[in-house]
Amino acid sequence: NRLYASGGWPSTYSPGALNDGVYYGAFIDNELISVAGTHSVAPTEGMALVGNVFTHHRYRQQGFATIVTSAVTKTLLRICPSVLLTVESSNDYAYRAYNKLGYVEVCSLYETAAARRDPIGIVSVTERAIARWRGRKFGTEVINSANYLGG
Repeated sequence: NRLYASGGWPSTYSPGALNDGVYYGAFIDNELISVAGTHSVAPTEGMALVGNVFTHHRYRQQGFATIVTSAVTKTLLRICPSVLLTVESSNDYAYRAYNKLGYVEVCSLYETAAARRDPIGIVSVTERAIARWRGRKFGTEVINSANYLGG
């Protein structure tokens, strides 16, 4: 949490996050200077999502993020055939590091805040039902995970 907070935003990862995911760190003089971990690990689904990659600003562009991300990826590939990650499109350094590891961009993901406007939920329930029907009718595959490293 102290390392993540050095980036200027609060961090409140619980100790359980380390037990539930895969995390590796790089240390200099017993100080954690770079870390990579997971957002999700789902061996029964055959997929894992690398995340929480961060390097202290004093140690950036020295290969630490590549090293810790490589370690996480290698471990995840032992238990999941598809290992995925997300990265900000403007983060050129991260793109280069992930490309060195064999990751390739296959789609864009847009995250945004959402607000429910239907107070009783009838419209939302109807829209979800229609989306499920369309998914069954037209297929539900959004991303071919075989395009990812290890897939």
